[in-house]
Amino acid sequence: MDDMDGRAAARRLGLTPIFTVGLLELAAEKGFVDFPAAISKLRQTSFFVSSEILEAALERDQQRRRKATGS
Repeated sequence: MDDMDGRAAARRLGLTPIFTVGLLELAAEKGFVDFPAAISKLRQTSFFVSSEILEAALERDQQRRRKATGS
């Protein structure tokens, strides 16, 4: 959930909000999506997130995949 009011409401209810990029990272870890392809498609929409967040997430994905393949 990326809406500030929604995040605040979730926290008041004792929930931990997860953001779009974080959800895609979790899905990639489970093998459900190709993270770079998902980010590429996301960039073609009106979705807004800073380049720094996207680049950091892409780097984490690269590191995760390197670990998984042992390279």
